[in-house]
Amino acid sequence: MRLKKSAIGVMDVYSKIESMRKKYGKVKKAEIHFHTPASYDYKLISNDKYYNELSETEIIEFASTIGYLTVNQKEIILTMFLNGEYSGEEYEHILKIEGTPYEDFKERLSYELIAYKLYSENIELAIITDHNTISGFSKLKYALDQFYKKRIKYFNIQKSAIKLLLGVEISCSDCNHVVGIFDEENIKTVEDLLDSLIHSEKSGTVENTYTILNIIRENNGIGYIAHINTYNGLGTKLYKDKLFNPEICNILGITSFNGEGWKRKTSLEFEDSNVCYLYESDAHLLNEMGLKNTWIKMDKISFDALKIALKNYSFCVYHEKPTSTPIFIKGLYIKPTAKSFLTGKRPNENFIVDFSKDLNCIIGGRGTGKSTIFNILDTIFTQETDSLAKLKFTSLYEFIYVVFRANHKDYVIRFVPQTNEHLDITRNDFFSDSAFKIHPRQNSIIQLSKDWYDLFEISSPTQAIELKNILDCEEILSSVYKKHYSINHIVNLVQQRSLGDFIKKVIHSGITNSYLDKMFQRILKSSSKDFIKNLKIFITNLRPQLTLIENEAKQKIQGFNNSYKDLIQIEFAPQLSDTPTFVHEIFKSIKLEEYISKTKLKWIDALTFIEVLIEKVGYIDFLDMLIKRQFLNLNAIEPIKKYATEELTVRDLENGFINIEDVPLGKLYGPILDVFKNEQYSVIASLEAFIKSVDDFSINFNVNSKESIQTLKPEFRKIENLSLGQQVVAILTFIMEYGKYTGDFTPFIIDQPEDNLDNQYIYNTLVSSLRKIKNHRQVIIVTHNSTIVTNADAEQVIVLDSDGNTGYIKKAGYLSDSRIMRLILVHLEGGEKAFADKRATYSAILNKN
Repeated sequence: MRLKKSAIGVMDVYSKIESMRKKYGKVKKAEIHFHTPASYDYKLISNDKYYNELSETEIIEFASTIGYLTVNQKEIILTMFLNGEYSGEEYEHILKIEGTPYEDFKERLSYELIAYKLYSENIELAIITDHNTISGFSKLKYALDQFYKKRIKYFNIQKSAIKLLLGVEISCSDCNHVVGIFDEENIKTVEDLLDSLIHSEKSGTVENTYTILNIIRENNGIGYIAHINTYNGLGTKLYKDKLFNPEICNILGITSFNGEGWKRKTSLEFEDSNVCYLYESDAHLLNEMGLKNTWIKMDKISFDALKIALKNYSFCVYHEKPTSTPIFIKGLYIKPTAKSFLTGKRPNENFIVDFSKDLNCIIGGRGTGKSTIFNILDTIFTQETDSLAKLKFTSLYEFIYVVFRANHKDYVIRFVPQTNEHLDITRNDFFSDSAFKIHPRQNSIIQLSKDWYDLFEISSPTQAIELKNILDCEEILSSVYKKHYSINHIVNLVQQRSLGDFIKKVIHSGITNSYLDKMFQRILKSSSKDFIKNLKIFITNLRPQLTLIENEAKQKIQGFNNSYKDLIQIEFAPQLSDTPTFVHEIFKSIKLEEYISKTKLKWIDALTFIEVLIEKVGYIDFLDMLIKRQFLNLNAIEPIKKYATEELTVRDLENGFINIEDVPLGKLYGPILDVFKNEQYSVIASLEAFIKSVDDFSINFNVNSKESIQTLKPEFRKIENLSLGQQVVAILTFIMEYGKYTGDFTPFIIDQPEDNLDNQYIYNTLVSSLRKIKNHRQVIIVTHNSTIVTNADAEQVIVLDSDGNTGYIKKAGYLSDSRIMRLILVHLEGGEKAFADKRATYSAILNKN
C-alpha cells in the first residue's frame, strides 16, 4: 500500500526551475558588423536607392510590408505625415521633449525598423559598426530599449533585451576596413579618437591597418579586419608579416566561407588555427540582417564577457548554432525534512539547482553532498539502488523532484519516499510494506516499487498530465538516464576482471535483458510443476538468442574498431573456460559426501562427472539432455558409473548398498535432475553466469596514443595489463568515444574523472574531449580539478558547502562571474595565497624569453 504524503504542486516546481535566472553560460546569437542610417552608404530598403534618397512615405509603406505596422496603423501615420504632424519645428520640439536622440521622423522610424528586425531575428548581441562614426549608436540603443519596453517586456518574460555594443568600421589607407569594438563607458574616448583619426566619414583615415589595430588595442578595444574574404593583398611582404602576426591579427571578420584564395595574399606565416573568425553580416539593408550570424557563448552579455569569449574562441565562438542535445536534466528540487542533509542555505529551505544542457561542474569540499546528488539521480531514474544505506539516506527527504527534457517534451518526476516518517531510520519497519524487493538474481540490487514515483508530462505552460502506464514511464526514464560513472568503481571492476559486464551495458544497453530477461522472468515465476517445462522452452530458444547477441555485438564493435583502429579496440572475449563452475551453486545444499541411490557413487563424484561432461558438450547441451531425460545420450558421451571409485564391501551389501553396475541409469541421473528441479533460483543464476561468460568483452588500448613529442607506432595492450593511470585513460576513452560513435545523447554523469590521471593528460586530452562532447550531450561532473572546470569552460559551476550537518549550494554560475572564480580558487587551488605562491614559484620559467 502506498504511503500518501502532501506534495508541492508539480507545476509550481516546474515553473520555479524554468523561471530561475540562468546564471550559466549559453550561446548567444550575435549580429556583428552592420550599418545604420549613420553610414554614408546605407540603403535600408533596396539596392536601388541610398537611405538619403528615400522618402518618408516609402519607408512607411515598407514598415507595413514587413509587418512592423498594421494596414490601419500605416494609413493613420501616412495621413498624419501628409498633414505635417511629423515634420517641422513643432515635431522637432516633441522629439526633444520625449528625450529621443533623433533629428526627424524619418530617422526615428528607420531606427525603429532596425530594432524590430533585430528582435524578429532573435538577436541577443548586436555590434553596430557604421563607417568612421559612432553617431548611430545612441539612436539604435534608444530604439532597442523602447521596442523592448513597449512590445516585449510585459508580453514575453522569457525574452531578454538586446545588448548593443559600441563599434565602428574604420576605412584605412591600405584599402582594408577595420572594425573596432569598445566598452560603452569609454564612448567619450572613442569620440576623441575618431576626431583625431578620421578625415571624413566617407574617406576614413590616412593610417594603415596595422597602426589602427594597435591604436584600438591601446585604447582597450577589440579590433579586427572586416570581411577578410575580400582582402586585396596590398602591402609589402614585411608589412604583411607584421600585420598577420597572431599578436596583432588574432580575430578576422568574414562574410563568406566560399573560397580561400585570399589566404595566399597574406603572410606565409598565417595559420587558421591562430585566428578567431567572426561571421559578420556587413548589412547595409534591413533584409540582409539575421542571415550571417556568429554564436558566442557567455553568461551576462557585456564587453568584458565578449573579450573573454573571443580569447577562448575555440570553444566559445561558433558560425552555426551548436546542436542542442534533445535529452537533458533541467533541474533538481528537494523539499527537506529535519533529518535531511541537502537543504537550502537556511534550515528547512528547499534545495534547488538548475543545470546547463552543456557542461556542469560540481565542486566543493569533502562531505558537502557532491556524490549525494549523483546517488539521488541514480535512485530516482533507475528505481533501484545497490545499498540499503544509500536508500535510507535518500529517503530522508519529504519529496524530490527532477525536471528533465526528452522526446521534445518536458517531464517532472516526483520521488515519494515510502517510509514511516515517525519511525527511526535504524528500525526494520522504517520502510513501508512492499516498498522494495531484492533483485531475484542480483542480491546486491534493491528494486523499488512504482509507489516511489509519479511521472508527469508538461502538456502546456500551465498544465501537467500524470502518466499512469508503468511501461511507458519506465521507457521514458530509461531513455533519459544511465547510472553515473564512477571511475574508481570501474577500475575495481578491471582489477577484479569483471569489466566485461560494464562494457556490455555501454555497448548494447543490455540486449540480453530484452528477450532473455522475459524468459528468465517466466521461469522464475514458474510453479515447481511447470519449472522444467518452461526451462525446456528457455533452453531451446537460448541457442539462437546467444547467436543473435554475438552477431549484434560483433557488428557494433566492428564499426567502432575500424573508426578507432589506432586508439582503442573492443574485444569480444567469451570466458568459456569457467563454465564448470556454473553448477557449483546448484549443489550448495547437497551433502557431497553422501551416496546416490544406495550406490558407492558420492555426490562429490557426480559433481566431478558433471564438470567433465560440461567440458565435453557444453553447459547448455548438458542441461538440455538432462531435463529431456536423455540419460543414454549423456552416458554415451561420459559414463557416470566409472566415477564410483570406492569398492563395494560385504558390509556395504549388508547395509543395503547395491552394485552400481546393476542400477538403471535413471536411478543415477534422476537424483541429479531432481536437484536441478528443486534449485530453481540457482539454476537460473547459473544460466545467467553462463550467458555472461559467453557474452563478455575486454578492451585493448594503444598505450602510445597519449600526446607525445614523437609519433610512436601503436602498441595495444589488454586493459587488465595496464597501469592504473592507463586503465583510467582507456576507460574514459572508451566511454566518451563510444558514446560519440553511437550518437548517445543521454546525460554523461561522472564522478571525479581526474582520479589517477596525470595533469598533462587532463589538459591535453580529457579537457579537449569534454569540449567536443558537451555541445551535443549534457555533462555533469563532480571534480576537484581546476583544469577541468576552467579549461573545459564549464557553462555551470555549482559550488557546494556544508556546516557539518547539512549541505547546500553556496553559489552557482558561469566562469565569468568573479565570485565563482574566487570560489574555484578557494576549493580547487587552496585559496588565493596558495595560487599566488604557486605562480610566484613558476614565474622564473614562465617569464623567461
